Amino acid sequence: MKKPVIFITILVALGIFYSIFLYKQSKYIAGENRYFTVYEKYMAKEKNMAITPVAYEEDKYNLIRLKDRAKSDINKLEDFRIELNSIYNSIYKPHNTVSDYENYTNTLKKLRDDIQDNQRYYQWLQNDLTDLYIFISEIEQDLFSIKLYEEDIYRVSSVVHSIDSIASQYLNTAEQLELVSVYRGYDLEKQIKAEKERKRQELIAQLKLEIELEKLRKERQSNSYTSYSIHSSTSSYFDDDIYHNYTRPSIPTYSTYDIPSYPSQFYSTNTNPNHVKVDGYYKSNGTYVEPYMRTAPNSTIIDNFSTSPNLNPYTGKIGTIKYKY
Repeated sequence: MKKPVIFITILVALGIFYSIFLYKQSKYIAGENRYFTVYEKYMAKEKNMAITPVAYEEDKYNLIRLKDRAKSDINKLEDFRIELNSIYNSIYKPHNTVSDYENYTNTLKKLRDDIQDNQRYYQWLQNDLTDLYIFISEIEQDLFSIKLYEEDIYRVSSVVHSIDSIASQYLNTAEQLELVSVYRGYDLEKQIKAEKERKRQELIAQLKLEIELEKLRKERQSNSYTSYSIHSSTSSYFDDDIYHNYTRPSIPTYSTYDIPSYPSQFYSTNTNPNHVKVDGYYKSNGTYVEPYMRTAPNSTIIDNFSTSPNLNPYTGKIGTIKYKY
């Protein structure tokens, strides 16, 4: 009877010994499971100062993993800075298109989301550092190691805090650049639409003006032929000298005083009042250029027939060269 009792007592004692000294409990701290025995946790209540901080030197609590995470965050922050500078320089280029601004806006939205995701990750890292320090303070018996871990954790936590502060500045910059990109794209789109509308109205005005000029030319031609017929039918009543010296009236030259009534915003008559005739000539390719009238040379082109929106009184056409003020 005594033997079974002794055997059971031994088993219970071994179970207690195992649960206190050998069985390792675990806690999920700073992204990984941390193992310890009941005995270690109990003995940690009695702190002592070791000559050599063995736990710290061997990195018993794997702080290096959190340090590597902080280094990776620094590298990621540098990537954000480089990308922001690249987008900033691109946005203010002089020849961007509407499509370019749309691409900049989409890129900045994605960059802003990435920065916000990383900021949440910084907060998790801060929490992991705090949890690890609390765990080390509870489980570690060596005060020397605890002190060194505390200093390292404080430094890493300060770095993460600085990273988070810089990331907030980058986030603010990304939001401002996104607004600039949206505004410049919208403004450019308005300018393009306005320019298309201006050209359309200018073309309509040109066509209407040509129609009016054609009508005026036909009326003048009809009047000239009528005048010639009247003189021809009454020539027998004049003496011979008058008859033989009679000259057929020519079609009068179109002048700026004969401009048809048309809205003045589509053309201008403020041209150089001095006109010169250019004789016909042959180009180097053999093409013959008819004689034409032009404004007399001076120190500016703003009053030339070919400058928009000046009207050429000889051809009835509006100039097309844009004058840059």
